[in-house]
Amino acid sequence: MGKTAQGLKDRPQNNEAGLAIFRRSGAIFEEGIIRVERARLKCPNLMLVSSKEIRDELAGEHARAIINGIPCYSGTICGFLKPGKKFGRILEHTNPVTGWKRIIHVPVDYRGEKNCALVGDHPNYSMHVDLKNKVMEIGGLELVERFPPVEGFYFGDPKHDIPQGEKVNVEYRNKQIRWLYREGAWVGPVLVTRLPLAVVLVDCEAWLNEISPFTARMIVKLNQPNTLSLEAASF
Repeated sequence: MGKTAQGLKDRPQNNEAGLAIFRRSGAIFEEGIIRVERARLKCPNLMLVSSKEIRDELAGEHARAIINGIPCYSGTICGFLKPGKKFGRILEHTNPVTGWKRIIHVPVDYRGEKNCALVGDHPNYSMHVDLKNKVMEIGGLELVERFPPVEGFYFGDPKHDIPQGEKVNVEYRNKQIRWLYREGAWVGPVLVTRLPLAVVLVDCEAWLNEISPFTARMIVKLNQPNTLSLEAASF
């Protein structure tokens, strides 16, 4: 297939949505997104699919194009603190296995907020990567209020599909219900799974480690699929 298609084998052909499973064998999130950012230099329309877009596609006509890529890291970044703790200047989390540190710079307007999450979808957030010291700094995230303090079933917020508000009775069978898994504070990607009730996990790496240590597939798309081929992206 050549270097241009590395990581994209078995991708859907002539897919109107421009979707493809990237890193089928799984990747550490930082390594995966760095590869995508490098590919964007040649293929600017390329992006990691957000958690909301993945859910929308799974419920739509292009589900078959990505179903085998689930569970996967989405391009959605989420950061939050322990319940009741107010945002300061930064949020940070260090992966104890990979050694990567993720830092979110909190916008001035959001400092002092509590029981909220900071969320953004690729490529709408800014990102600076220090490969030598394994540090990823992220900025430009938006505030999602009423972020739940405990795990459980919730409705997703309308823009990012992040669990929000009050718990929902699991007997209420609605495709918009989301599962939140959380323990303490977190900075990292939202993991999307195929579990019942359209589950979304945040603070996912401890759970993911039971499958394959801190690695997952990713799904990429072209923002304008009719104008550029995925072959143009060199991974």
